[in-house]
Amino acid sequence: MDRQVLGLLKPDLSRTYGWSETDYARMAIFFQFAYAIGQAGFGSFMNWIGIKKAYALSVLFWSLSAMSHALCRTVPGFSMARLALGLGESGNFPAAIRVVTEWFPPRERSVATGIFNTGSNMGAIFAPLLVPLIVGAFGGWQAAFITLGCVDLVWLMFWLKFYDAPEKSPRVSAAELAHIHEGVTSAAAEKLGSAFLRTPSTPSGDIPLTASRRPSRASHKRSKSLVARMLLSNKIPARIS
Repeated sequence: MDRQVLGLLKPDLSRTYGWSETDYARMAIFFQFAYAIGQAGFGSFMNWIGIKKAYALSVLFWSLSAMSHALCRTVPGFSMARLALGLGESGNFPAAIRVVTEWFPPRERSVATGIFNTGSNMGAIFAPLLVPLIVGAFGGWQAAFITLGCVDLVWLMFWLKFYDAPEKSPRVSAAELAHIHEGVTSAAAEKLGSAFLRTPSTPSGDIPLTASRRPSRASHKRSKSLVARMLLSNKIPARIS
């Protein structure tokens, strides 16, 4: 919900600080730019230090950035706060997808992804209801940024206390772990089913057809027939690149 607050408070803040539509557009651009750049790099950062630490740092930076809006009074100040918020929030979806990959077997991941993606949309629904109540209860627009930033920190404590990979979690039984890993090996095997068509012997990975290795016309026809049957039975991807 943190990203929704500024838009909901825009009418009041525009009157107070004399913002134009161009000023508000600049703030939005700073957020979107940082969000895009952050998502591009967060995956590598997560692989480097681990998902638990990486997402914890993301949420910590995200919550502090949200609360920093309460200190701003100028367009450049709000723009820098939006930049920081976009950078912090950029870790959300990469981390969520990684959690789904760790905790769900392949056949259940699409459902889990749909559920967590619903959460981001629910924030856009509840923010217009909660932000006016917070501002009215605490008597100032700054309270909306501070309150929701504090909620992020509370959520962070639960993340640090309860989250672990399935293999490390004491709450996961052997049967549950086997269910999580169910289908992972077969899915990987299917993806590698076309490996016989590629080889690292050339820069492009194509098998060099030298005179000694060139297949006969009959074997070539048999190979084409085999590939066609495998495609029809979904044993290998329909597109081989």
